[in-house]
Amino acid sequence: DTMIRSLPLIVLLVLVFGEDDFPSPSATPPQSLDWLMKQFTNGRAAMPRSWKDILPSGESFWDTPAYRNVRNAMGKKIPLDTRQAIAERNMHHWGTRLEDAAVWQIALSIWDEGRHAEMYERNVLYTDATGSANPDSTPGEPAGLTSLRLVAKNFQYGKILAPDLAMVSFPGNSTKPAKAKHQPPIRQVQGGYFQRTITPRYFVVDPLLGATAMAYQTPWPNTEGDVSWDTSGVIFWDMWETSTGTNVYATIIGPLQRLYIENGGKIGNSSKTLTCGTIWNVQPCTWTSWNGVPNAIQLALSIWPALEALQSPTGGWYTTPNGDPPFNLPQNTPDPNYAQLLLFQDNAVAYAGFSMLNAVLKMHIGTPSMATGWVAKAINELPKWINGTKTWLTKGKVATWKTGTQQWKAFYYGMHDTAPIPMNGAAFDVATQLTAILAMGPASIDKAYGSGTSYTIWQTVKHFAGVGGSNLVGVGIGGMMPTGGKGVAPNNKLVATQNTLMAIMACQMMAMKYSSNPTKHNSLTTDYKQMQAAISSPTTQGGAVMADGSYRDANMRQQMASGWYINPVGATGATSWSILGKQLYNPFILGGGKISLPVVSPPPNPTPPPGGKGSKVVPIVVGVSIAVVVVLGLVAAFVVRRQQGGGSEKASLINKQGNV
Repeated sequence: DTMIRSLPLIVLLVLVFGEDDFPSPSATPPQSLDWLMKQFTNGRAAMPRSWKDILPSGESFWDTPAYRNVRNAMGKKIPLDTRQAIAERNMHHWGTRLEDAAVWQIALSIWDEGRHAEMYERNVLYTDATGSANPDSTPGEPAGLTSLRLVAKNFQYGKILAPDLAMVSFPGNSTKPAKAKHQPPIRQVQGGYFQRTITPRYFVVDPLLGATAMAYQTPWPNTEGDVSWDTSGVIFWDMWETSTGTNVYATIIGPLQRLYIENGGKIGNSSKTLTCGTIWNVQPCTWTSWNGVPNAIQLALSIWPALEALQSPTGGWYTTPNGDPPFNLPQNTPDPNYAQLLLFQDNAVAYAGFSMLNAVLKMHIGTPSMATGWVAKAINELPKWINGTKTWLTKGKVATWKTGTQQWKAFYYGMHDTAPIPMNGAAFDVATQLTAILAMGPASIDKAYGSGTSYTIWQTVKHFAGVGGSNLVGVGIGGMMPTGGKGVAPNNKLVATQNTLMAIMACQMMAMKYSSNPTKHNSLTTDYKQMQAAISSPTTQGGAVMADGSYRDANMRQQMASGWYINPVGATGATSWSILGKQLYNPFILGGGKISLPVVSPPPNPTPPPGGKGSKVVPIVVGVSIAVVVVLGLVAAFVVRRQQGGGSEKASLINKQGNV
């Protein structure tokens, strides 16, 4: 009797709340997954490299005409032994960008290879280091970076000097060796931001120049006072930039998504698989204190002091602490007000990350007053932070302009406190627009800025940064709006792979949002299908897939607004996004969201949604499933009424939404 009465609800819960549609253990992994796994096994530290500068042919990218023949904006070839040129090569050869590592974690977890992602978390992020002993040189000489957090005295978070930030314990009960002999290990660190790009070794060998360079010699030409020891010009790692978005990616989005997938989508308070402690000493989770939450949650809480210090009075989040300015801005001229800069993309990522963390904590902490320490701070402050960030994102952040009768819209690249960065030149950033759509959701954007705004923003991206015209093959990195708004982007030959993969997913989300508008829906469907076909083809056919299974960063070498270059080499970020895209897994929504692409009724030329293996939701299957639920429900209700002689039951259905 109980089973029959519960049958409709059981079937509904299985359909709606069942495990996510991840590949089965028997499925054949894509070649790109194998490439991502090999990016981890670099023999130096437990971290995935962000690029592979050795091409599938075995040739170094730095030895190719694609690198040597590029000229700057003045039409001149740039010197190859400046610190900027050396740093670029070392970054691509040795570096790991933390946001790349975060989506790498998600991609591996989707294919049940999350153990590598956990190794990276435990051995790099938890320990705040990439190595403390060098097997190739003098014993005791540091091999990697002994601190990944920007907590030196030259950094200031808002009004707080980095050394004065509140202390947090290392996640996972990790420790660091004491600086002096016979002292107990270090168990706490100031809760500062991680630097954006890390390396397995501090002294790096330039793949083109070698281990030393005149540009690094002190006291001349290198005049940095803190490296007076480098009189012989030893090349060392000197990239210490950071950002709020990078840290939310690295400490919240990547680890929480890994935790969700690792537990089969059961991360709520009914989960029987979530554990605390360490792999060497597993403990039950109490969810009331630091040691009572999973290590991935501890990692998220470990940047809390920095986040608190960098919240602006306007509700948004400053991008970086005051300290060493960004290494390489346009024309090598640092923004004098960079510490007052709030980037839109950073805030959109923060909004998504805060929402994820808040959802997980609310599932487990029924009585907030029982929580203590950083857990209590998070459960009390997160709702305010989410509302404040949402208010910041949804008020006055969209620029509008016209060329003739055509209206364009785009999110500002950022603000200096309350003054927007003018929408011209490098300030039109494609990644900002796509991150906004994926992290905020088209419905939220349209509600804040007017019906159809998401669609208009996409049309702006296509016009100013699209490649291929009516046969759209991808998008670049930014658009140029000269005086008067005339002209198109100078980047119309550049296809940036990760941006294109993000654009495909954004178009899929918008196609769902505008399902009742045949014109918008079909236009978006055409766009994403064209880009999907182009980007997933081999490089020999103009696509992004290299012979080793990786997705190259771009189809050509070009300088970006940041001053760095994007290059046609295998990229961990782009390759990871390709796996997320095939699973329709939005990294800004816990569990990836449920993206469905309903057929418009009546559309002029109906285009079926992408089905088959890897789709998160296929409308036809959902429709049939709902029909089964209804039929089973009617049958069960009839049986119950016959057994009980009548009566009624009241059912409540919970609808899962796809927006943060």
